[in-house]
Amino acid sequence: RGHAVTRNVYFEQATAAFLAGDKAMAKELAQMGRKQAALMTEAHGQASSEIFNRRNKNLQTGDGTSLPLVDLHGLHATEAVRFLQDQIKAFRDAKSAAKIHVVVGTGHHTKGSKTPARVPAAVSDWLRAESIAFCEPQAGLLEVTL
Repeated sequence: RGHAVTRNVYFEQATAAFLAGDKAMAKELAQMGRKQAALMTEAHGQASSEIFNRRNKNLQTGDGTSLPLVDLHGLHATEAVRFLQDQIKAFRDAKSAAKIHVVVGTGHHTKGSKTPARVPAAVSDWLRAESIAFCEPQAGLLEVTL
């Protein structure tokens, strides 16, 4: 959050400097804003990795009685799809499971009461686009055929 606030301040100051005719200062402030944006993106990526790793630290490999479980809860939609891509590739490469369960949630934590859940929609859309078979045995849980 700190990088976003700092980035916004720099961009606002850059706009003010540009409007005041100080293009050199505007350019410098804009560069500082872009640097903060890059730091913010980096921090966000680290946070998403920590969230995924914390939720999946005991990622089941399938013991014959239960399917491996990948938990995408708490991630943004694009991050969830990226982590799922990686997990599907890993399971396929290892040939360790024919199916996996994927927790996508039901959107209870999505901001805005009229906003549909983003992670389930993004994951389902990606699976369809990749022609990967799946079903939803219960709300917020997908069973994906590898």
